[in-house]
Amino acid sequence: VKVDQCIDEIDNNERWGLRTPLFIFAFSKMRRGISYRSTRRVPTHIAILLGQGHNAMNVVQAMGRATFNGRSVLSGNGMQNVTLLTTSNDYVMARKVQNYIGDVHRQLQKGIVFHEAASGAIEKLPDSANFLRHTPRQIGQLKGQREIWKNLTSFYAPNYNALNSDEEEIKVKYWDSSEAQRLFRVFLEVSKESKRNGFGENDIQGAYNDTYRDDKYDLSLTRVKRQLKEFCDRSILSKDKGDSGISYKVICPKRLQNWYINDRLALTKTELSEGFNLSDVLGPNQSVDLTTNDDSSVGDDLIVNDDSSISDDLTVNDDSSSSDDLTIIDDDDTSSNLNYTDSNISDDGNYMVTPEDDDTIRAASNAFPPKRRRITKN
Repeated sequence: VKVDQCIDEIDNNERWGLRTPLFIFAFSKMRRGISYRSTRRVPTHIAILLGQGHNAMNVVQAMGRATFNGRSVLSGNGMQNVTLLTTSNDYVMARKVQNYIGDVHRQLQKGIVFHEAASGAIEKLPDSANFLRHTPRQIGQLKGQREIWKNLTSFYAPNYNALNSDEEEIKVKYWDSSEAQRLFRVFLEVSKESKRNGFGENDIQGAYNDTYRDDKYDLSLTRVKRQLKEFCDRSILSKDKGDSGISYKVICPKRLQNWYINDRLALTKTELSEGFNLSDVLGPNQSVDLTTNDDSSVGDDLIVNDDSSISDDLTVNDDSSSSDDLTIIDDDDTSSNLNYTDSNISDDGNYMVTPEDDDTIRAASNAFPPKRRRITKN
């Protein structure tokens, strides 16, 4: 018997009818189109908690089962809307997916071709459509599509001077948690040392226990793994599996340091007694020096990916024997110092790279140009 037929039997039974609440527990088949409505009843509540192994599209599709062309039936049963219970990150991500679809559709209506509309190549997409900023989930069934999509798509930077509602929830959740605050501090310290290579579970455990040894705060590796998973779920950290094992990165060091860290709990007892604050220990917003060397003897498409949210000193050394296409993909919201040297062409010098809506630097790909930047020679 099909589910909708079974619901119809209950609804039309004089003994049970619509006054009988129905609960349906489902998994993969729920996402793939089995009907959970009848002629007299439609879903009123839905609870979704899919593990991180499920990609973003699976989550959005599952949530979509509670949206339908049945508002008149819903209203006739005394309900004005469907109530969703899920994680804040998944909820914000799903909402932004719809915003993304809407923004792409708006650009298509203006005559912009699909791949340029989908990537924000002509008109940069708003942060309200940047759904991946709120989830570590993959896109689609194939691994690696997330990074490809991220590198091809241009969004305006979020407002780093304020937190949105789900970020405010994260701040409140961890503000008075001594363990979380100490871990946030350690993340920033280890990130600064490892720069763009990421850090491992043992790195965090060792740094945590070294930093807080005199305070007698120790953290087991099991506890570290559990906390790292939670912070990945909250989009504070990203997790990658490479040839050398699992590595983690802080998604937004600037926001973590400026908004989420409670100095009183993150500092050691000695640092507190001597009147330090966290900026004295970490430095302001943790600048990074990024160097890219290109010493090939042929013309290259040199792509520098900078997806940090902090100010950077970016050095590009290019001593190839011909001109190159230089693409800067810089996702942060701050100005960057770019030192670009090329031994064989006349572009040597120091440059300031700042966000710019109207001008682009030379791009390796016309189909998917990078973030728009204005480059001025110092």
